[in-house]
Amino acid sequence: MKLSFLLGVVSIAFYCSACSLNYGTASKTEASFPEFIFENARFERISDNTITVQMQAKTIERYKRSATVYAKDIHFTTYDTDNQKETEGTCHLLEASPQDNTYTFFDAIDLYNYKQKLRILTNCLYWNTATEQVTGASGDGITIQYTANGETSSFKGNSFSASTISNTFSIADSVYGNITNENKN
Repeated sequence: MKLSFLLGVVSIAFYCSACSLNYGTASKTEASFPEFIFENARFERISDNTITVQMQAKTIERYKRSATVYAKDIHFTTYDTDNQKETEGTCHLLEASPQDNTYTFFDAIDLYNYKQKLRILTNCLYWNTATEQVTGASGDGITIQYTANGETSSFKGNSFSASTISNTFSIADSVYGNITNENKN
C-alpha cells in the first residue's frame, strides 16, 4: 500500500509540475532564438557590380526582433572602389548591429589594412560606422604594427581609440614598443 500511495503522490507532483507553462513569456522566449542560422557560411556584398565585402564564418545567427547578427569564427575582407583589398581580418565572435551602425569584435582579433600597412591585434574592438570611431575595451591590451618609410614599428599598450576620419589613433595606458629601421643604406 505504501508503495502505491508513494507512486500516486509522485505521479501527481510530476503531472502538476509538467503543466506549469507560463504563456506570458512566449514573446521573450521567441526573441531569444535566432530567426536564421547559417553554418559554414560565405557571403559577399556587391555594390555597383563590385564586391565590397567577402565574409566567411563557422556560424551566423540573425535574430527576429532586431537586425542584429552574430558570427562565430569569422574571416572577412573589404575591398576599395578599385576592387583592391582594403582590410582583412579575423575574430572569434562578431556582433553586428547595422541598424545602430555598430560592430563589436571579440577574441583573437587580427585586422590588417593594406593601404596603411597597419595590423591591429587585440581581444575586443567596438566600431561605430556613423562616427567612424574605433575603441578597445578599457584596460584591454592591444598591439599595433605598421611599416612606413622603411621602418617597422610595433607598439603595445592599453585603452585604444582611433578615428578613421583623421587616420589617428591613441593608446592611453602603458605604452611600450620598438622601431626597426630596415633601410639597407
